[in-house]
Amino acid sequence: MLKHFLEQSLQGEMEAHLLEERSLGKSNRRNGTSIKRVKSNVGEFELQTPGDRSVSFEPSIVPKRQVVLTEQLEGQIISMYSRSMTGPPVRLFRNRQTSSGNIWIFLVCQ
Repeated sequence: MLKHFLEQSLQGEMEAHLLEERSLGKSNRRNGTSIKRVKSNVGEFELQTPGDRSVSFEPSIVPKRQVVLTEQLEGQIISMYSRSMTGPPVRLFRNRQTSSGNIWIFLVCQ
């Protein structure tokens, strides 16, 4: 559950990053994924983290070189999943400050 949510969030951040790059007239696109081993309270697992050709993508939900998830982040994710069991799908609204303004990322986890 935690792994799935984080991977979907990273994909959403990559989409927002590529949209911003295109709006600035830069030619950038996806360049596969890499494996990142992350530790959490529920154990250790591998995340598929997306990359881009210009190597300018800086994820914010699980930043580069961060290998331990905070208890606060884990708690928020588990809380959102538990609420979605009785209601609509989980939606994460993440505001990211960029050079050209704010980007809102909307994720729906199913």
